[in-house]
Amino acid sequence: MAGKWLGWVCIGWGMAASALGAPLQLGTDEWPPYETLNEAQAPGFSVEVIRRVFDAMGMPMEMHQYPWARAQSMVYAGQNDGLFSAFRNAERASHCYYPDEPLAVDRWVLFVRRDNLNRLSFHSLADLKGRLVGVVRGAAITPEFWSLVKSQRNYEESVDDDTNFRRLLAGRVDYVVASEANGARERFRIPDGEQIAELPGAVLKEDAMYLIFSKQTVSAQTVAAFSKALRQFKQTGEYRAIVQRYFPDMGGGPGK
Repeated sequence: MAGKWLGWVCIGWGMAASALGAPLQLGTDEWPPYETLNEAQAPGFSVEVIRRVFDAMGMPMEMHQYPWARAQSMVYAGQNDGLFSAFRNAERASHCYYPDEPLAVDRWVLFVRRDNLNRLSFHSLADLKGRLVGVVRGAAITPEFWSLVKSQRNYEESVDDDTNFRRLLAGRVDYVVASEANGARERFRIPDGEQIAELPGAVLKEDAMYLIFSKQTVSAQTVAAFSKALRQFKQTGEYRAIVQRYFPDMGGGPGK
């Protein structure tokens, strides 16, 4: 299967690969388990998948870590060629191409202090009124969510989930919005993180995540070629091994 996949990529990439000059510049943040560039032994699910696909395509690229809002503004301005792992929203779609094939699927959920599990609940966005919500700046949660918290002025933005979870433990916010997979790991990276819990049933959004490409610097043909190569890679044993390393408790892996 691997040989067949590599052969397809070489044929499908063809002239585009030979025409490449400087490496593509990809921006990301620190967001385990998807991207942790500073951890050489476990750089992240998305990092490993993207590297493997570009290696097979013969396409040079480099990855750089920034705060998420900065990484996003750089790809909008054409200062970087790509951004990951990005959920879909209208603003990003106006600046960037989305491949047909996603990297994974995750859910935006609410986390609370464990001692508030019986006091706080979530049945609709209206339940957030009168409560303070921690959220990462630039996060692609639903337009309805942002409309509510901006109208209520009941949210605090931060550069990363680590900061939000620390604020939650300190009692500065009542809820934290985070990716389910990320939050499940990130909360245990800080002292007393076991006192944080996912609020049952509090799902704000389930959505696919992508490597998106700047419309200023990357062609639609390149995006389509990446999408096809990613789809082919997902059929390999190597991909399944990456899934197992980062999501050992998810039988089908992310996006299943």
